[in-house]
Amino acid sequence: MVDIKITTGELDDPTIDEIINLEKSLQRSEGEFVEEIPTPFYLNPIFYYGIASFLGSFVVWAIAEQSFSDSDISSIPLLSDYLLFGPAAGAIGLAIGAMYGISNHNLKNACYCGLVGAGVGLGATILTNFLASILFGISKIVAITMTDNIEQIPEGEFPFRGVAFAFFMCGRGLAWAVVSMGAGLGLG
Repeated sequence: MVDIKITTGELDDPTIDEIINLEKSLQRSEGEFVEEIPTPFYLNPIFYYGIASFLGSFVVWAIAEQSFSDSDISSIPLLSDYLLFGPAAGAIGLAIGAMYGISNHNLKNACYCGLVGAGVGLGATILTNFLASILFGISKIVAITMTDNIEQIPEGEFPFRGVAFAFFMCGRGLAWAVVSMGAGLGLG
């Protein structure tokens, strides 16, 4: 055990009484019960951060959805992923960062946190989207090699069954988890 040494100068210091009184005031006495004051649901950070992230992602989706067509983008693989996931994660990071500053009544902090959230969300999601594309591509190739007679499957029918389907879905889940890490960095 460490010995604590207090000098006479520290004992004579007048601020020591203030510190002791402050410490005593912060301690709860045995018989007192402090009742929690209920707050409305709309003042819960989970609620207003959720609304902010919904609005941010909805705006990006509303703008981007009009320009996407599955047949147009099929010539450039995964372009839709980069054009939608990155901006959506950036918009969510912007909305939550700005909401953090707004909830603290600090406009400068709202602008700063919003811009940092947008930049990190956009940049990190573009990087993690690239990694997720690689992982998903590998799992898709493995699922294709597990499938017998893939050439005989009719056009428009999902080609994977059984273990190949499970492997394909695990690869897809892993890819979504990796993409989400980039979006989570923007939120953090």
